[in-house]
Amino acid sequence: MTQDIASAVSETPASAGGSGNVGSALRTLRQSKGWSLDEVSSRIKFSAKQIEALENEQWGELPTGVSLRGLIRNYARMLGGNSQALVDSLEAGMLPERSRA
Repeated sequence: MTQDIASAVSETPASAGGSGNVGSALRTLRQSKGWSLDEVSSRIKFSAKQIEALENEQWGELPTGVSLRGLIRNYARMLGGNSQALVDSLEAGMLPERSRA
């Protein structure tokens, strides 16, 4: 898992190896570009609060399933990271699909 995240943060591989977290990998990429949460929010149309929750891995504050995967993919692509590696590195339980009843 850590290797996938390190490859996802292609621009700053040395700084990604420590924690192995999706959120910290995205934060590292954002900070390497010098972008604020508000700047990212205006570019990908998710709130700064959601982006901050993602970077802090506060899963209860985020959408689930497809919506969460979309947020991670869009954010990683915008930052120039490997979006698929980040999505793939998540625990399966962190991306539960909401059941349709």
